[in-house]
Amino acid sequence: MGSAYAIGQPVVPRSTVGRPALTAAQIADRRRSVTEAARALFVNEGYSAVSIRRVAAVAGVTPKTLYSYFESKLALLLSLWSDVFMDVFAVLERISRDEQEPTRLVKTCQAYVRYWVDRPDCYRLVFMSGDVTQTAVTGFIDRSGITEMFSSLAEPLVLLLEKDGKPGREAAELLICALQGIVHCQVTMSGYPWAPPETLVEMLVRSIASATPTRTQRDTR
Repeated sequence: MGSAYAIGQPVVPRSTVGRPALTAAQIADRRRSVTEAARALFVNEGYSAVSIRRVAAVAGVTPKTLYSYFESKLALLLSLWSDVFMDVFAVLERISRDEQEPTRLVKTCQAYVRYWVDRPDCYRLVFMSGDVTQTAVTGFIDRSGITEMFSSLAEPLVLLLEKDGKPGREAAELLICALQGIVHCQVTMSGYPWAPPETLVEMLVRSIASATPTRTQRDTR
């Protein structure tokens, strides 16, 4: 897969010989029709159950036209993932910019969890789409900035703990895993009377910060 499907990078369709070139607005409209159709179908019927022909039919284009925008069904899915993570990035950047310490870490983590809880279809689309290989996921992560997003999410915790001589990186990874766990439970078991996600996140951050052992304590075990 080429880098054309990385976050924030639009895909320009191949030109069609013998036909007038589409305007930028027409290209954007067609691409939006395709992505909106794919998103609805993938969410409602499952990624593995939907064919590229079905997406094209719902979008009102031919399969050939669709392939001029996306080289495969996987490329289409990864483009949708990119759109979602661009939105996540924007939310977290705004919170990080507007909030000051010591509340920035908790508020940013709460915003991350709340994003997915309020958008369960987005969560299922990104984290629960079947028939996607680990190789494809790894490739998407490597070129889409996801690693940087998670690093920036947990960086305040790293800095906080390392100031006290503690293993901040391990604690930050624990934080990320636990945040995903909160989201997963809230989304997939919504019928259970969970505590508000903001409450769970605040307890989580405080628990990790207070329970992380110092390097000296860890080295003597």
